[in-house]
Amino acid sequence: MSQPQAPRSSIIYQNVSRSVILIDIPTSIGLAQRLPHRIKTGETPLDEDVPALLSSDPLQDPYPNPPEPSSTVARNRLLRQIPDTQLELSRVVEPLIDNALQELKEKHGGEWCFPRYSRISSGTGTKRRMRMREGFRHRASKRHQESSDEEPVFSSKNELLDGHVSENEPPLVLAPGVNQFPNLSTIRNTAVQNAACTSTILNIKSDSKEEPSNLRTGHLPTPNYISINIPAKSTFLLTHLRAPMPSNPNPILSLSSGNKFDLIVMDPPWPNRSVRRSSHYREETDSLQPLLEGILKSNINPRHSIVAMWTTNSSKSRSMASNAMKAAGLHLFEEWIWVKSTAKGQPVSPVAGLWRKPYEILILAHTEKHTSPEDETSKGNGSCEIRRRVIFAVPDIHSRKPNLREVIEDLFFSAPTGQSEENDAAEGDREHERQIRPYAALEVFARNLTAGWWSCGDEVLRFNWKGWWDESGRERGEEKGTGC
Repeated sequence: MSQPQAPRSSIIYQNVSRSVILIDIPTSIGLAQRLPHRIKTGETPLDEDVPALLSSDPLQDPYPNPPEPSSTVARNRLLRQIPDTQLELSRVVEPLIDNALQELKEKHGGEWCFPRYSRISSGTGTKRRMRMREGFRHRASKRHQESSDEEPVFSSKNELLDGHVSENEPPLVLAPGVNQFPNLSTIRNTAVQNAACTSTILNIKSDSKEEPSNLRTGHLPTPNYISINIPAKSTFLLTHLRAPMPSNPNPILSLSSGNKFDLIVMDPPWPNRSVRRSSHYREETDSLQPLLEGILKSNINPRHSIVAMWTTNSSKSRSMASNAMKAAGLHLFEEWIWVKSTAKGQPVSPVAGLWRKPYEILILAHTEKHTSPEDETSKGNGSCEIRRRVIFAVPDIHSRKPNLREVIEDLFFSAPTGQSEENDAAEGDREHERQIRPYAALEVFARNLTAGWWSCGDEVLRFNWKGWWDESGRERGEEKGTGC
């Protein structure tokens, strides 16, 4: 059976105004492993083959949801427990979601996600084969004892806090090909950079007798080593972020004070419901606020910078994110509502449900003089109107969010090649229609690397471990060229 051609874009659908977008999560992370195209239409791109990220099966039906209050009295009693700011946000957001769902039903007749590679039992011993089921592609492998729960743990919080911190030192530059290190301590709290225009491999000697098996095949590409793919032109900091100190206000201690970023993407570790019930909640939230402020104040480009920060449906996280942005001199200008949907286009829980919301919100802010090229409107007090976009995506494994590099570049860091906006939206092959202008980006609390970006956090290498990737075609893609 021949394999379908790898998608050239993670965007399955978007309207002309880009206010409604349907995106595929595994593809968005996979495409982020290569440099964006900065070439004109008709030229041959490099690294055409993109590795497939191993994923969970796409959700077919909504999550089981606790029953909603059956009477008006019970519903009003529950509503009184929800902060007014949270209720007001729901009143604004939920009609937008309903309208976006209606638009997709009318204008998009296809699948809501691309085929996925997932680890399943073939039922035929050790033989591996590809099969199609319910329109989604799976990679079958022999059943083995290792599982995704046994993926390598690169560093604990204590190890990162106790390790040496290289402050204002140049990055450790990796060589092309394979780079072997005897242990993790050689790269902890140090900026590590792949300066090449193609990916490279980082091999870390494992403490165990053999590397954990690849989640799909069980193969060990390099015995006794944990192998990690490092994308082109990427730099990472495997580090635990610390609260600002008078001697060093930047929580990212290993980051040179000369580095300033045009884009910062953040997915803070907001306390979840179980933590909110514990005595540690106040301690965690109190330390998180100055941490976020310190990161932004120390690392944004004061002339033109965009910050995108994920929030939960808690009014506390939304307030903290907004306050941190305002403290750094930023102005809110957009909100992107990620609606989690099934493969059939249903929200994973009721949009207006009181127990669980099917969406998370990415808040975007920018420095005063930096505005969206699409929206120059402003309020009478000089602040920008908040523009909202609805992004649908079928959820993947826990903690994976859409990599929005493609959307962000298209909106804020690109220039049209002469085609009309209508043609741009209709044809869908966006990276051949718009040229990306250079910019510096940093992802904080990252769980995977992105080509061309800086990334930092204590899980920054997690999804770049080779065990998460189907490598077929990867090497072929790397042989296509050496230029950026």
